[in-house]
Amino acid sequence: MTPQLRDKVLKHLEHSRQYFENGREAFDKQEISKAGELFWGSVTQAFHALAAYRDRTIESHRDLKNFVIQISQEVSDDSLFPTFQIAEILHKGFYDVDVDLYDLESNLPNVEHAIEVVLDLIPSDST
Repeated sequence: MTPQLRDKVLKHLEHSRQYFENGREAFDKQEISKAGELFWGSVTQAFHALAAYRDRTIESHRDLKNFVIQISQEVSDDSLFPTFQIAEILHKGFYDVDVDLYDLESNLPNVEHAIEVVLDLIPSDST
């Protein structure tokens, strides 16, 4: 792995972790829209980190969705794509404000699981 590629992976990993931590803080303050947006960011940055590790560029939202579907199939985890869609709904809640505390709380374990699965696909010697 080139130093530039490694830096790109690390940047996305750092953002994923930071967004998740900030999402937790917003959740604890019951700032639902903000938390949902940050959890969405954490999920997308995790997938971007994996894409960067594989030297693949994600150029659009559709490209990201296709990558998530591909990874779901590769790891035989039927929960990844639906969780991606849930995170996407949490993201839309930022604009429409129709996500409530229950939506966020009940889906948070799935979001956290998806992030862990994706990040586990990046060998620790790459980070």
